[in-house]
Amino acid sequence: MLIAMAWPGSIDDEGLEIVPAPNAKGKRKPEEGIIHGDLNIQNVMIGNIESVEHRLVPQLILIDFGSSRTLPDDRAAEAVKANMYNVAAIMLTLIGGNIISGSANMRLKDETTIRSTARDLDGLNPKYGPKKDDIDRHTRKMRNLDPDLRDLVIQCLATSSDRRPELRDLVRQVERNVNQKTPDDYKKNPCAKDESDDALKRISKEFFFQPEEIKEQLGGTGRYIERKRIGDGDSDDDDI
Repeated sequence: MLIAMAWPGSIDDEGLEIVPAPNAKGKRKPEEGIIHGDLNIQNVMIGNIESVEHRLVPQLILIDFGSSRTLPDDRAAEAVKANMYNVAAIMLTLIGGNIISGSANMRLKDETTIRSTARDLDGLNPKYGPKKDDIDRHTRKMRNLDPDLRDLVIQCLATSSDRRPELRDLVRQVERNVNQKTPDDYKKNPCAKDESDDALKRISKEFFFQPEEIKEQLGGTGRYIERKRIGDGDSDDDDI
């Protein structure tokens, strides 16, 4: 999503979106100032499994560009950071949190502190009035959260856009984690058994392509559907 809006049409021979390589003079094609304008979880559709980049989990497809616009060249980086913030807000929702919880000073693995609206990653905000079961469930989920993913979400939801990563650096970190991490990196996690390729395929099938079966397993309560809707609505925190 972010690469496609920053560098439209920048794809490799396999049709994958890529950060443009620097030219012979070491200069990279400048980012464009496209801003979605309505980037929230309701405008993200679940796509298909494909053999190149999405073998284990389906593509996520961004729709509804009716409110999109292009900022001037001197504000292109501003647009990229705004889109990044809103994509990270969706990530936070999927992990189990919401930016409406407000901001807090959050510590990264390297001991750096960043003011971020990802505060729910450190525990549910008491203002939700969560019950003990909700708190315990959330705590268990956070114990399974990859610390590198946690750091990236925190950085991308930094209240100051200057503290958010450059897009090319973000892409580099994501690609490194995807390509280098193995199930062995999660041996100490409570749900380590769910980190294998086979487990990811099974989870994708159950939760993305067979949600009605999950609903039935929950006794017809619809709890799965309700969880998908947490955080619906626009993310106004970084509109331009």
